[in-house]
Amino acid sequence: MKQICLLTIVVLLISNVHAQHDDSSCNQWNFELALGIWNTAVRGDLTANSLPGYINVSLNDRFKNPDFSFIAGFEARKNKLALITEFVSMNQTGEGTFINSQYSHSRSVVRPVFVTAGLAFDCYNEGGLKLELFGGARLNYIRNEIETYFVSGGSQKEKEDRGFIDPVTGGRFLYKPFKSKILGKIFLKGYFDIGGFGLVSFLSSRSYLFTGIEFYKNFSLCLGYNYLDVNYGLDNFRYNAGIQGFELNAAARF
Repeated sequence: MKQICLLTIVVLLISNVHAQHDDSSCNQWNFELALGIWNTAVRGDLTANSLPGYINVSLNDRFKNPDFSFIAGFEARKNKLALITEFVSMNQTGEGTFINSQYSHSRSVVRPVFVTAGLAFDCYNEGGLKLELFGGARLNYIRNEIETYFVSGGSQKEKEDRGFIDPVTGGRFLYKPFKSKILGKIFLKGYFDIGGFGLVSFLSSRSYLFTGIEFYKNFSLCLGYNYLDVNYGLDNFRYNAGIQGFELNAAARF
């Protein structure tokens, strides 16, 4: 709750500073800063220096023991084009059990960082619906720390980190379903991308769906569900995991 209050206060301050700024002209650069917290569950296969691990932290676990990851996004828009950057930092700790293996279970600490950057193009904007195409790249930096226990007794520890960049392509939408002055401030927004394509990782994807409300002219608050899947393996390192959970974010435009 303290993180949520702090997040809201920071973005409100930014919003108030720029409350008098006129961003209505499409010929000028307009900017948006977003800050968010993401309560992430994770499940997947890991290796570090060939030592296998398995991590399984469910959504139910995260409701009982929240563990927030942090997201920051920045957007610069002019006319129909927008430059987009997003930063995500996580610290995930969990256990997993092996079946029909010489290993019984593992305990893992995973510290991934994801940075997505690219260009969005406004291809449709009519009737309260805006559609954009997106293309760019996602930098993945992942550190696996694994302790795996043998059925016969004892354990082995390994840690390894890996960085790689995936090309990504996708789209996003913004929809305002209501026309009235009050309900017109409610909106839906969504995003989907797919990347890797076997060129770097085997495959990666990212998607989210949010509902939000606008406050004043340049401030909004959103709540929704976020999912990220990464399937990468090379040499002695593997990270094949799905990350998901509810996210709360606030944005200020100036």
